[in-house]
Amino acid sequence: FVDTGDGAKRQIAVSPAGGVWDAKDGDLSWSSKAEVRTAFSGKKWEMEIALPFECLGGEPANGARWKMMVIRNAAKGSGLASCGWPVAAHGDIGLAATLEFSHL
Repeated sequence: FVDTGDGAKRQIAVSPAGGVWDAKDGDLSWSSKAEVRTAFSGKKWEMEIALPFECLGGEPANGARWKMMVIRNAAKGSGLASCGWPVAAHGDIGLAATLEFSHL
């Protein structure tokens, strides 16, 4: 989940195979244009995701503060637990991590 402060709710989901599902305020025609790379190493799944600023409303201003919440939902019976960072509470973006942009 990404909140840039413009009131829109953006949701981006990535599967272990690298598939992307995204929506903005429930609108499935919106695309995050995410570039993803996934990899497996032993019992570890890694994901790298690049989001162009244009899909998020443009480059953030100096000092802008955005919110981002990352959640892992594990398949039932997978032996993995669902978790989130900082917490699995996607209904409250106020609990999300804050990204502060500083242009040097």
